[in-house]
Amino acid sequence: MKLNCRGVELEVEVEGDESHPAILLIAGVGQQLIDWPRPLIDELLQLGLRVIRFDNRDIGMSQSFKHLGVPNIPIQYLKSRFGFKISTPYTIADLSNDAMGILESLKISQAHIVGWSMGGMVAQRFALNHAKACLSMTCIMTASGIPSTRADVVHMMRSRPADRSVDAKVDYFFRVYQKLMSPAYPEPENEMRARIKKSIERAQLAGSSESGSLRQMIAIMADGKRSKEITRIQVPTLVIHGSADPMVAIKGGEDLAQKINTSKFVRYEGMGHDFPNELIPKMAQEIGTLINVGS
Repeated sequence: MKLNCRGVELEVEVEGDESHPAILLIAGVGQQLIDWPRPLIDELLQLGLRVIRFDNRDIGMSQSFKHLGVPNIPIQYLKSRFGFKISTPYTIADLSNDAMGILESLKISQAHIVGWSMGGMVAQRFALNHAKACLSMTCIMTASGIPSTRADVVHMMRSRPADRSVDAKVDYFFRVYQKLMSPAYPEPENEMRARIKKSIERAQLAGSSESGSLRQMIAIMADGKRSKEITRIQVPTLVIHGSADPMVAIKGGEDLAQKINTSKFVRYEGMGHDFPNELIPKMAQEIGTLINVGS
């Protein structure tokens, strides 16, 4: 369903009983609400939670901001390295305001916040800027500041699909996700390709802007000061990270946990920048323990 969230139209999906505690899931760069793994959602529902997912602005079926133009990532990165102000179409704080707008539209005063990758950064901003609405925070494969990404992953992400066909895009993202997936828990190729194709077709059906993920990446670069501010976060916090994450090095998650004195850090050996099915029950159990639901 579409909701007007503080002036931004967002696609939102809600599952679970209205009387159950709400848990808001915030996805990573370029990821849609359908990219949250179904087994994790089912585990959270079984814990007795009301699960809320959404497409971030500029992605999927939510409002596009393509009128703000396509940012020059290399130039903005160089500016950030030399301490110059980055020109960003919107900020991570804006994305956290979108999340707050969802709760307001659903008439939910407080929720548990879970963020994955960029979504974990948005969750940190949410805990800082909307502390009264944040019951707990779970950050998965994310960082306290600008993430450190392995060079071969950066090189792969700078390449492009061979053409604009669905098949070419599937091939391209399959190569990218191969770099990101957990070496200890490899996803079968047919399952990964089917998952990628489903996301591409949904985005195309919605007329989503392909440059949305670039604008989100610029927002991440512009939020470098967050690392100094997160020491103020006081809500119960869970930080989950894989030892083999090539997109967001584990030191980013470790630093995040060290700076929040209410946090617990959980490290999974052999996990990359994805959600291995084998680890999802453990993740859900950790979340349940954090927020004191389930058995």
